[in-house]
Amino acid sequence: MGQFDKNKKLEFILNDINSIRSVLEEYQELLKSDQVVEDEVYQIEFVKKVEDTIEPLQKMDGCFEQLDKLSIWGESHLNFDTMDFDGNASETILFSHALKFPELKEDVISTAKEIVSYSRRHNDTCNMWVDDLCVFGIEALYLLAFNIPAYAYFSKTNE
Repeated sequence: MGQFDKNKKLEFILNDINSIRSVLEEYQELLKSDQVVEDEVYQIEFVKKVEDTIEPLQKMDGCFEQLDKLSIWGESHLNFDTMDFDGNASETILFSHALKFPELKEDVISTAKEIVSYSRRHNDTCNMWVDDLCVFGIEALYLLAFNIPAYAYFSKTNE
């Protein structure tokens, strides 16, 4: 097992609104209960259910146009043509995929708010590391702001 392998696999079915909503709700609960990080390492990997198996998410599972914009970030896990990231970009791919569906807008916003609440509650990046380069939530929040500019920030007034 690698240093940044994820212990919690959250499964969903691509393009299935109810499945995506369910995994976003499950993620919100894990964020609320502080169960996303163990030993100072983020433990969540979102995976897709394909028939009776689970598979890692790949860049093509998200919205390529949105994910491609993130590749300008030098440290982005999406900055590579081949995806060998051990699940480290799965949160970003999930958000990208969910944002393709207008009926999931409120679910994505609620999940983003929980990421922000988690961050504020801990107020320390040591409780947010995905690996030795990135913290979780950054790219997911960027995608939300990119798609819905009204949520480019969360203040106490729009929570």
